[in-house]
Amino acid sequence: MKNNNKSSFLFYHDWKAIVEILDNDKSPLADFLLQLINYSENGVIPSFSDDKENLCWKLIERQFTRNIDKYNDKCLKNKFNITNRWLKEHGKEPYSSIEEMLENDGTGQFEDY
Repeated sequence: MKNNNKSSFLFYHDWKAIVEILDNDKSPLADFLLQLINYSENGVIPSFSDDKENLCWKLIERQFTRNIDKYNDKCLKNKFNITNRWLKEHGKEPYSSIEEMLENDGTGQFEDY
C-alpha cells in the first residue's frame, strides 16, 4: 500500500524480538535496528563503528528528537485538558494556561478528593 502523503512510519518496540533473531547472524542491519530501539526505549546513544551507520544515525537522531518533543507536548496538553475537566467537575477554577498549571502542580488542590 503506497501513501504519498506520509513522511514516516512506526517501528514498534515489541518488534525487538524479531530483530534479535536476525542479530544471531550478526547482521549489520539488526545491530543498527537494535541500537535504535535501545535509544528509543532507554535513551542510550548508539555507538556505530561504520561511517555509513553514523551518517544514518545523524539523520535519524534529529527526527527522533522532534518526535519525542512532539509527544511530550501532546502529553502536556492532554494533562492540561484532563486537569481542567477534573477541576470544573469538582467546582474548582480551571487553569488559564499550561504554564499556570505547571506553576501550581503539586499544591495539594486535589487532596480533598
